[in-house]
Amino acid sequence: MRWLSLLSILLLLSCDSMEKSTSSVSTLNQPAQLIVRNATIYTADKVRSIASAMAIRDGRIIFVGNEADVESYIGTDTKIADLNGRLVLPGFFQRAKIRGSASRINLFSENSIEDYHLAVSRYIRENPEQQVIVGDGWSMQAFSAETPHKGILDQINDLIPIILFSSDRSSIWTNSEGLAAAGINNDSENPVDGFIEKNEHGIATGWLRGSGAVALMEKLIPEYPKEVYRRDLLCIQELAASNGVTTLYEPAIYLKDEEARRRYFDTLSDIDSMDIRVQASIVVRPTFTEKDFSLLQQEISQIPISDFNLSSISFIEWLPKTFRTWITEEALDGESVSLKKVAALAQRAHSYQFSLQILVSGKEGTIKAWELLEELEGAGFGTEVRNAVVNAYLGKESALEGLSKVHSAAFVQPETIFALNVHPGDSMTRRHIKESDRYLPLGVSLLSSDFSQINGMVSPLLIIHRGVNHDIPIFDLVEAFTINAAYAGNLEKETGSIEKGKWADFIVLDRNIFKSTADQIDETRILKTFYKGRLVFDRNSVKSKSLNRHSGYLQRDAF
Repeated sequence: MRWLSLLSILLLLSCDSMEKSTSSVSTLNQPAQLIVRNATIYTADKVRSIASAMAIRDGRIIFVGNEADVESYIGTDTKIADLNGRLVLPGFFQRAKIRGSASRINLFSENSIEDYHLAVSRYIRENPEQQVIVGDGWSMQAFSAETPHKGILDQINDLIPIILFSSDRSSIWTNSEGLAAAGINNDSENPVDGFIEKNEHGIATGWLRGSGAVALMEKLIPEYPKEVYRRDLLCIQELAASNGVTTLYEPAIYLKDEEARRRYFDTLSDIDSMDIRVQASIVVRPTFTEKDFSLLQQEISQIPISDFNLSSISFIEWLPKTFRTWITEEALDGESVSLKKVAALAQRAHSYQFSLQILVSGKEGTIKAWELLEELEGAGFGTEVRNAVVNAYLGKESALEGLSKVHSAAFVQPETIFALNVHPGDSMTRRHIKESDRYLPLGVSLLSSDFSQINGMVSPLLIIHRGVNHDIPIFDLVEAFTINAAYAGNLEKETGSIEKGKWADFIVLDRNIFKSTADQIDETRILKTFYKGRLVFDRNSVKSKSLNRHSGYLQRDAF
């Protein structure tokens, strides 16, 4: 019996030794393609771990930990990046509109006639092939005692039409060539529901007001071709990468009819690869039927690129008319939509695995949205998908905590969050924050939800800097643009944090923002951005796009 017992022990030891040997060989046979070491890696996991090394293979993270343990992932072809202690964060999320990011002029952020002049001049200089110049966002406040006049735009260019929409899209400011191309002269009469402004001498000034007059100019705008969308997509990818953004939420895509839908999906079918993940949402009306959802699902299944996901619908009927117009670029007749009708729409969407994004403005719309989400939760809907309230109004702390109860998320304007934590002596009391607490629950993200933003992108680092100035904990601010934002899109198992098995979406910063003052954070720069293990932005090199995008390997000069 003793011999049998001894023999059993020897066999067990032998098997254990073989398992260790096999495991070692397996590790050696599967070396990392990239190892990041000597870094300060903020993982954004549940316990907010800090690591010093990670290993990446086939775009996925295969190890996160310390310097010693990462050694076993080094192979003969492994690229090793020594970051000299620099901070690594998960790739940021942000919201932005793809269409128009390169093909239209954004005037929303400009404040004067001089600003408009510079923006239009710069765009024409950078896009000499454009035959019609289109822009959005000018405000009457910029004109003071003056009114929009064609002469200002003629100084820039009087050979091609310049068509600039006001911020509420109720007016157009155009140049002399724009008037001529639209067939408008000094003898033209006002159209139905519109006015052609003229001076005291009866000369058309280039300012057209009202839907009827706007329609006269809209017909000059060429159809949105495939190549322009591809240019817009390339533009937004480059802008995103330079801001450390690896996942983009494209809000409220409006396709007004079947022909617009056909062109949109036809455009997507020609895109073979991307350097960013896009989570898109399409606007639907309450009358969107089961048949419509089935057809939409079939169209989405034909999109060849896995990095573009159209997985949610946007409900905009509870928005004020001005906001709906910004989204749809046309005046939609609004009607009072009952909670019951929206709930039925949401249930149809959920049956086809579409989540619901409810776009609201102000307290009243937010209350409606919460009531809807609670009703869906009570009916057993919304647990498989993750619904969201966009531009949610949060007037008290309890609203933040209520998200988890309805399995939903909220995209919140940063100012709304900052208002919850004001300085002593202000009208509100500063929220007491324990070091172990999270100021922003998992479902709250600070991604931009400004409906007037037609192009461009708000830098997450800018919002983080402003949040720190309002004494919001920086860890919460970072997570609002990483793991919280991933949760909002039901992506927390794929990205949003630096953990084993997730995509290697990460950024390298030039300083440790967790140990920096607010002013130093404002000066922080993104050095490198990686998407699925690929270097897609390198501040020190314009050659980052020359990486092999399909093999997953990095070139030797990537660092």
